[in-house]
Amino acid sequence: MNFSRLKGGLANLSRFKDTAILIGWFAGLLLIGGLLWTLTEPVQGRFLQSAVNRVMLDIGEPLRLEGVPDSSSVNRIPLGKWYTISGSADRMLVFPLMSSGAVIPCGAVVKPGGKVERIIPLGVHGEQLFKTLPQGILRVYIHRIEEETQ
Repeated sequence: MNFSRLKGGLANLSRFKDTAILIGWFAGLLLIGGLLWTLTEPVQGRFLQSAVNRVMLDIGEPLRLEGVPDSSSVNRIPLGKWYTISGSADRMLVFPLMSSGAVIPCGAVVKPGGKVERIIPLGVHGEQLFKTLPQGILRVYIHRIEEETQ
């Protein structure tokens, strides 16, 4: 009987088993991370709403975010997160505006017809970067938001 051949086969089986266990761990971690991300989305939305309201208070803006509008009135676009504005029929899209490698957190006030009224930079640093932003980039974002809301 050839034991060296049997020993080599067991080593290959052990290596395969170790690889399968490692892949299983990674798949389990990805599954748990994905579930946590999905299940905590409402909590993340409330934290974002609270942070935006604090920034709006700091910059002297009278608008306050109230909550998430019903999903039938808003297309789900991957550009940002939608909120209703307190005491108004308007909505606000909170999104990151990117220009020249800089990320500027912004809020776009959108009228019920889907027209962007204005874009508000969120934060002092955002205001400074927003002043130097080329108007072409701003028009692209406005056009994309208006196109997706109609």
